Amino acid sequence: MSLPLLHELRAKKSKRELEAIRRSGNITAETFSEVVRSLRPGITEAGLAQNISRIMERRGAEALAFSTIVAFGTNTANIHHSPTEKKLGRSSIVMLDFGAVVGGYSSDMTRTLCFGTPDKKFILWYKRVLAAQKRALGKVREGARGEAVDRAARNYLAQFPGGRSFPHGTGHGVGLAIHEWPYLRKKSKDVLRARMAVTVEPGTYFKGWGGIRIEDTVLVKKSGSEVLTNAPKSLEEIVIP
Repeated sequence: MSLPLLHELRAKKSKRELEAIRRSGNITAETFSEVVRSLRPGITEAGLAQNISRIMERRGAEALAFSTIVAFGTNTANIHHSPTEKKLGRSSIVMLDFGAVVGGYSSDMTRTLCFGTPDKKFILWYKRVLAAQKRALGKVREGARGEAVDRAARNYLAQFPGGRSFPHGTGHGVGLAIHEWPYLRKKSKDVLRARMAVTVEPGTYFKGWGGIRIEDTVLVKKSGSEVLTNAPKSLEEIVIP
């Protein structure tokens, strides 16, 4: 059996597998909503990451899908930031990237918040990244190539000065491993099929200021997609007074 066929067989999830990923996505989204309500000035990145772990476990997660990313302020410009003792301050960007494991299957979600009053740059770029994600989500369906989904987000952001600061792919498959085939990135000829679970996660990053990434795990369908990590992400919902 050829490697591409093996990839596709693993990527197309059974009903049982999709139920596990759907539950994982629900736990991840529920955890986010609880975490937002608990945000207080002075909490550290590491402390918040520990809170996320405890909440997910209490809600039924078997494990973390990967090491949770919690970043405050300028640390949000680091794509793979590891939580530190940096404390949360007012009018600070907050990036949370985490996922749960249920039945051996993972979910992956990123939300970027503003704790306090956002500046004009945050408002502008948040709207742009959210619009880029919506464009990419609109391309996810049976038969779409990974490069087409990536291009929808990347080309939209690239039209703005600074919008080329998008150094990673737009998404990847999710399942027993947090990064699986297919890949949604430049020049990817991987073809999406119904019953695949993939992420859609455009972002943009500015050294010395911060970054914005919005990510969901989605189910590929014949004529579109279904978001499996249904956590708030409108600008009004992610600004925390």
